[in-house]
Amino acid sequence: MVQKRILQKFIMNTTPKTDSCIRMLSEAQIVFSPLHYSDTGYFDKNKILDYQERVKTMLGYRLMPFCEISMPTDTDKEGLETFLFKNKININNIDNLYYAMKHYPLVTADDLKNEFWGVCPNLESVPKYLDAMNVKFDAVNYDYDTDIDKIKERYNGLDKLVDDGRITKQEADEMLWNLHFIANRYNFIMYCIREIYKEFRKMAECPNRQSTKEPTPDEAIHFNSKETKENLKKIFEKLKKDGYLHSDSDLDTWLCVCGAINSNKQVQPLKWAKDQELLAHLVNEMFGDSDGTRLWVITKSVFLIKSKIPNTNTMKNTVSRIKNGWKDKPKKFDDLGSLLTV
Repeated sequence: MVQKRILQKFIMNTTPKTDSCIRMLSEAQIVFSPLHYSDTGYFDKNKILDYQERVKTMLGYRLMPFCEISMPTDTDKEGLETFLFKNKININNIDNLYYAMKHYPLVTADDLKNEFWGVCPNLESVPKYLDAMNVKFDAVNYDYDTDIDKIKERYNGLDKLVDDGRITKQEADEMLWNLHFIANRYNFIMYCIREIYKEFRKMAECPNRQSTKEPTPDEAIHFNSKETKENLKKIFEKLKKDGYLHSDSDLDTWLCVCGAINSNKQVQPLKWAKDQELLAHLVNEMFGDSDGTRLWVITKSVFLIKSKIPNTNTMKNTVSRIKNGWKDKPKKFDDLGSLLTV
């Protein structure tokens, strides 16, 4: 029990995106309280409708969104409107979107995956870390009814409010359909979260599956680049010429690291000659889509910076800042990005 409390405290202090996810779900749960929709001192139709719309926007654009809107945190409302117009994104209520972007960080499925592997040291520890994570999500781990008839039955206090003339039938219907929409979105997000952690548990139960565990000395570990071997050769030449890779780096090692040629044994790590931030950018740009949750474990095995293993926690922070619209992002990232384009 003591060990579980320590583990729980540790995870609470090291998973900010996961904690933000739980906070958003918790705030969304408020709309489902029947007390807000009956003839009580809690009823205020304007506040309820406004809060429902705010929750719809929050769940739709800040928590595992279908359409990611990443902008610097200091962007003003006019800047947001300009961004939406240029990108042909139609938003019904810009005020709600602006509020959501100011008060809630963008949280994606990858954020939850990366944070989990950031605290879970190896595959063998997955079950106990998942148990602790389940405790974190316990208060929001619900599925809400989406059937409109059952929703009307549950919130039948609105009927009396309509009869008393305190709200119109149209306003009552709007509240009910908002509840339907929010329940659908809430349930979908919880389904995605359960699937993420379910997959991790399967990985722990099936050791032969691809995992995020640390490689053994005799295990060849590499990225799985989607680039062709020819394109990888061109990228290697540019990286070496411009001083990103150490002068003694060889092509075969690079191709092995990228997964373009096979090796039965682990090759010597590549020596990265620039700073850690740029290595984080290269790894995410080249292998982020192909290697997912194993990205940083692989990085520690195939790169060295000044003869040391990279600090992947620092690298994750760099990638997160870039994804979330890093204000005054140094030009060095764009310079490297241009080299990776073939």
